[in-house]
Amino acid sequence: MEGAIMAAFYKSVEELRRATRFQCSSGNFTFDESQTLGACHRCNDVTSQLVEREGGFDDFLDTMAKYEHGWKYPPANALYLSNGHLITNSNGCRLYDNDGDCPTSRFTSTTFGTGNPNKTVSMKGVDTLLWSMSFIYPNFAALSNSGLFAPSMLGSKGNQGNAPAVTWPTIKLDASECALYYCLKNVTSTVKVNELTESFTEFDGVTRTPGSRNDIGSSSQVQDLLRENARKSEFQAPADEARSLEFHKMWSVLGYNSLGLRDPSRPLLRSAEVQEDSIKSLSAHFQGLFRWKAWFDNATIRESLQNISGIMGLEDAVGFNGATTLEWLRQEEVVDQKSRPPMLGQLMPLSPPDHRKITSIFERMAFSMTNEMRRTSQPEDQAGYGRATMTHTGLVGGPIVLYRVVWPWVALHVASVVCACIFLLMTVYSSDHQDDAPLWKSSSLAAIRRGHDIGDLFGSAGSSVRDMEDIARRTYVGKRRINQEEAKPWIEETVEPAAKPRMEPRTP
Repeated sequence: MEGAIMAAFYKSVEELRRATRFQCSSGNFTFDESQTLGACHRCNDVTSQLVEREGGFDDFLDTMAKYEHGWKYPPANALYLSNGHLITNSNGCRLYDNDGDCPTSRFTSTTFGTGNPNKTVSMKGVDTLLWSMSFIYPNFAALSNSGLFAPSMLGSKGNQGNAPAVTWPTIKLDASECALYYCLKNVTSTVKVNELTESFTEFDGVTRTPGSRNDIGSSSQVQDLLRENARKSEFQAPADEARSLEFHKMWSVLGYNSLGLRDPSRPLLRSAEVQEDSIKSLSAHFQGLFRWKAWFDNATIRESLQNISGIMGLEDAVGFNGATTLEWLRQEEVVDQKSRPPMLGQLMPLSPPDHRKITSIFERMAFSMTNEMRRTSQPEDQAGYGRATMTHTGLVGGPIVLYRVVWPWVALHVASVVCACIFLLMTVYSSDHQDDAPLWKSSSLAAIRRGHDIGDLFGSAGSSVRDMEDIARRTYVGKRRINQEEAKPWIEETVEPAAKPRMEPRTP
């Protein structure tokens, strides 16, 4: 599953679609609709819920950014969302300029990740939430349109003045929130010309199966131990965390049964189950990827957040647990861009982020995780890539014969053409190598020339060709060939020819 999550950052949706394995000998295949457990995503633009609060956040900023001691910075305003996620910088700070009233570290964007629906902005109704993140980041379109910012200006000195478009807190910010959660999907699969096409439709109204994710383990010894631990307050989750699927090092000690998902509108549809170990491990994995450990459950930061909630009246402030920063290294006079945690740079790159890019990554992540759930629903499927249990039978498209090749007929025509070519070549070859062949055998004019020699033999023949052929069969002609004479030119000086013996017919 870790590999499936990482694949979402460097593979497109089309590449992930082609990752599904199938076998179809005919090249055309139709599967019946099937249902599968999967991961779904949901993203909302929550820019309209950003609220600005003036002053009083300099102590919190000092805790998070670790100001250089001895420097006195102006008060810090903050913009925050309804879940307590905020972003703050010193007033008058030009985030992308090194000549401003800024500490060495400026927060260009912040994130807050959680697996508890009650700590989200717009995902409170998602009962099977696996992971949710809210993002606050600059509106780079507004920065570019102002003409005061370009990537080439990053870190340059004094080129932006005090323009509101690039100065905190008047710089324009956007906010988004995206979530991943367990769901049921309807899958339609077809194969045409050896290309698999699948469409996924999420079932609406999917809820937890009654009684799931509640009971403590079945083993009596384990059950007794867990019940004893459950009496301790540190192992008891607060009321707003009781139904959360989020992993916690203390509250997750208690054993739960598997999480069941069902669609009340389809009572005949078999419910899907997610094992408790899978839920805990996935939640812990997302926390490690997108939550900066140094900022999570930090006593100093927690105290600073409590002061904000009490003094500033910002209820349930959670601050942020991930951020991208620009740090001006004064000695080297360069800008260092950092993401905390580092994986945040892949989810929300330092290049201009926007709601569409963030949504695309969560879409690919949900798609890739669903593919992995379909392949390895059981432990024995991991080695066999899902061939043992995750198989479906469909209808094979039968081939239709449009053209039939009859090889004997093809061979006959080929043999006829080859024989004709051989006969032609032999004829050309034999004619070319018989220099003494009589002219009358290859020339109609030569035959006319010698016609007087045999003309009397056919005098008694009738008017038909058959009469001439009969006389020819009964007549013998003495062989005589004078090549020298036949080789002479037709027109020459007149010479009285010598007497020629007549050819007498003989009866066989």
